Amino acid sequence: MGCKLMGKKESNDIWKITTIILAVLLIAAIIAIFVPKTNLPSSGGSITIPEDVKQKNILLSDDDSVKGDKNAPITIIEFSDFQCPFCGKFYRETLPSIENDYIKTGKVKLVFRDFPLGFHQYAQKASEAAECAKEQNKFWEMHNKLFENQQALTIEDLRKYAADLGLNLQQYNNCLDTNKFAAEVQKDLADGEANGISGTPAFLINGQLLSGALPYSEFKAVIESILTGKSVTPSSQQDDAQQPPQLADTSKDPSINLIIINDKNCAACDTSQVMQVTKTLFPTAKEKTVEFDSDEGKKLIKDLNINTLPAYIFDENVAKAANFEKVSNAMDKSGVYYVINPAAVGIGKLLNPPSADDDPVKGEKTAKLTIIEFSDFQCPFCAKFYNDAYKQIDTEYIKTGKVKLVFRDFPLGFHENAHKAAEAAECADEQGKFWEMHDKIFENQQAITISDLKKYAGELNLDKQKFDNCLDTDKYKAEVDKDMEDGSKAGVSGTPSFFINGQSISGAMPFEEFKKIIDAELAK
Repeated sequence: MGCKLMGKKESNDIWKITTIILAVLLIAAIIAIFVPKTNLPSSGGSITIPEDVKQKNILLSDDDSVKGDKNAPITIIEFSDFQCPFCGKFYRETLPSIENDYIKTGKVKLVFRDFPLGFHQYAQKASEAAECAKEQNKFWEMHNKLFENQQALTIEDLRKYAADLGLNLQQYNNCLDTNKFAAEVQKDLADGEANGISGTPAFLINGQLLSGALPYSEFKAVIESILTGKSVTPSSQQDDAQQPPQLADTSKDPSINLIIINDKNCAACDTSQVMQVTKTLFPTAKEKTVEFDSDEGKKLIKDLNINTLPAYIFDENVAKAANFEKVSNAMDKSGVYYVINPAAVGIGKLLNPPSADDDPVKGEKTAKLTIIEFSDFQCPFCAKFYNDAYKQIDTEYIKTGKVKLVFRDFPLGFHENAHKAAEAAECADEQGKFWEMHDKIFENQQAITISDLKKYAGELNLDKQKFDNCLDTDKYKAEVDKDMEDGSKAGVSGTPSFFINGQSISGAMPFEEFKKIIDAELAK
């Protein structure tokens, strides 16, 4: 239970099922994450674009890069991740046809917006690099360069590509090194989340959502339906309606090696449910569990850029299995290996969890255990945690010196008062009363407008002039944005989310769930 990114699918339940029937249904759900049904316009024949659609296109285009005639009747807004293999697939296979048939003919313009996924370690910086190139009028050149070199996106690689494109290197490097466009990239991410985007690539075609590296025919169906006013059903919809998902005959599957990297001491890293489904999909898979801190585990983690446990790594034979195509969208290919995407199975533990940064801490700084909470003051599930589990954790663990709690902000884009409430708490922290404001906001969650926040500052006896000036000047806006950026990089996609010495808990879980992990960690 938690406040999820608007329109987000419950993708981390895909593998977590215990019967063949549920497995089949959730295999379909895996594909649905990338191929949602599209509501096409009814027949009518008019090519006129409604004014509200035009205005929404303008709003969602923001100030991002545009390819094509700015007066084109159809706007495709793409949310993409330069490290995402499916985004690379769209770039190579589908974009060229869209460009030739619709962009170059003035019918479509394409707007590129960033949506770097938290578990792609180079994606955020690659997005910033493209923005830095845009500053020198070479966004699309850098866009192409990045997608054509997806396996090489380190900082050094990004600098090399700038030189290859003949950019002013001093200006470009300064732009990249100072994180000049980090906030711009995160704004794209927040805008995408607020409009139902939860994976990449995703597209809004005059407001209609298509997700995944779909074939050109899928895009053509939607574009033509808008241009002609006739309802055209994409083949993916027809397939869904006519062919219920079924497991394939696996009798001829080759032997498949599966390595599971895990931490035997991680209470949140159970693999049993995932493996029940995996053995149904790939019955010839032979599993081997490797400890994350063993030599073999360390090498795989380094070579495959793994940051989450458990990690499920198949050898190349999995691609020859009969059921592979049914779940291929939930796997990332890395060299000769196929790794199940963490979004498909959930995260038990982060190997590089977010830091406490300089955020407010409740409890002894020397406490053995650290809980990092990402929260949204307007999220009802965050308030549920505050009213239920938090108070028990405070009594049994924080006040006894065993645990310290770090509060970090993650205001969701569709909660209109959340960001300012987070800033208000930071302004109160400036006067030594963060936790008092924290409590006040959660206890008055239905009344957190600017005037309400200023009223609470008065009730807490804060220096009103100082507080009001802090709030009115957006003094801590960047600080709140940084928290959200760090959370996104760590895979946070909803609130509340917690990291207990790296182990992940999502949602307003009961106290017993926290207690289980806390006690296990304290016993180490």
